[in-house]
Parts: sequence; structure tokens; C-alpha cells
Amino acid sequence: PLQPDVCTYPIDQRYGLATLYFSTDGNGWTNNQNWLGATTECNWFGIVCNDGVLASNITMRANNMVGPLPDEISTVYAMTQMLLSENSLTSTIPVGISNMTQLCVLDLEMNLVSGNPIPGQILVLTNLKQLLLSDNLFEQQQLPNDIGLMSSLTALWLASNGMIGPIPTTIGQLTGLQSLFLSRNEFTGTIPTEIGFLTDLTNLQMFQNVFVNEVPEQLYGLDKLSVLRLNRNFLQGTVSPNIGNLDSLVDLRFDENI
Repeated sequence: PLQPDVCTYPIDQRYGLATLYFSTDGNGWTNNQNWLGATTECNWFGIVCNDGVLASNITMRANNMVGPLPDEISTVYAMTQMLLSENSLTSTIPVGISNMTQLCVLDLEMNLVSGNPIPGQILVLTNLKQLLLSDNLFEQQQLPNDIGLMSSLTALWLASNGMIGPIPTTIGQLTGLQSLFLSRNEFTGTIPTEIGFLTDLTNLQMFQNVFVNEVPEQLYGLDKLSVLRLNRNFLQGTVSPNIGNLDSLVDLRFDENI
């Protein structure tokens, strides 16, 4: 793939955005104002530029995008936010996204994306803070053991995807996480004690899975939690008296367990 070059940025990003347009049926978008016109890409609907030249943000929520994200999107090197939820994006996360090294937010929630939700091309995005992939088609996929490499993450949303397997203990390395949504999947095994290392967590939702055994004592040390939802699993035992340490809680749900 092409490598960033300040002299070729405008040409490269126009190519990447134009390819996105054709790949996702731009003619059928709800709003495609100025796209592919003679005006600069900074005037195209949904595009924000950080200096009047380089596209840094694309916001196309619920814009009737239909089709795969093209690999060529990688040529929009300066992109920091891709907000593309509530569309009909298909296929897998493109390999070329690994070149978007400045990407901080990737929101593909409520689409039809399949394959591996956290492939190698995502793991190398060290500036990524929010990975929002809930409500897609990642059936039978597991969280990678090297998920701990994504140490900049503050939000990881993977709810309602049909994912399976245990939660890797390396999730405890994501110490900046503030919200973790793993609900409505088929995750199995015990809840890792290492989640207790995520001391910035304010919202932890793991309901409607197949978790077993007791709630780890370490979770009761997460004193910033305002939401803790572990209902509709196969957890057992009694609630620890240390739950009183969670004095920020406003939403606690343990119902429908064993």
C-alpha cells in the first residue's frame, strides 16, 4: 500500500474517499452532497478537515451506505475518526486500515461486518481509543490473546455479535478502559480476575453470556463503576459484602443467574 507523503496527501485521500463512495453505493446514500465534485474533499458531506486540506473525520451515521469498506480507505492517512454506524457495511475490516496510524475512533456499530473483529490490522493501531463494533456479524469469533496490545483503548464495545470462547486474561492490560461492553454474546468460562486491573472502568456490561462460577472479588475494587450488569449468565454463589465499596453504582444487575 501507499505510504504517507505530505506531497501526495490530497491526491491519495481523494482516491481513497472516492473508492469508498463507489464501494458503498454512494449514489444511494441518504446524503452525498458535493461528493466527487470539483470542490475540495473538505466540502464533501460528512468530511471534516483539520487544516482545510487533510481529512481527519468522516461522519456517516445512518447514511444508507451499502457494501464493503474498501482497502483503499487506507490512503486517507490523516483520518482520526471514522463514524460509520447504522449502515449496511459488509465484508471484513480491511487490511489497509493498519496504515491509518492516527486513527483514534472507529465506530462501525450496527452494520453487517463479519470476520475477525480485532484482526492484526486493528491491533497495530496504537492510537486507537474507541473501538465500537457492537451489533455486527462476528459469529463464532473469539477475542485475541494479544488484545492487551491495544493499551490506548478507553472504550471497547463488542455487544450482540455472537462471539464465543473465554475472555483472555490479557484484557487486564487495557488499563485505560472506561467502558467495556461484551453483552449478548456466547462468551464462556469464568470472568477473568484481571478485569480488576481496569480501575478506570465506569461501565461494565457482560450480561447474557455463558459465564460460570462466582463473580471475581477483584470486581468489587472497581470503585468508579456506575454500571455493572452481569445478569443472564450462569454465575453462582453469594454477592460479596465488598460490593459496598462500589459507592458510585447507579445500575447493578445480577438477576437471572444460578
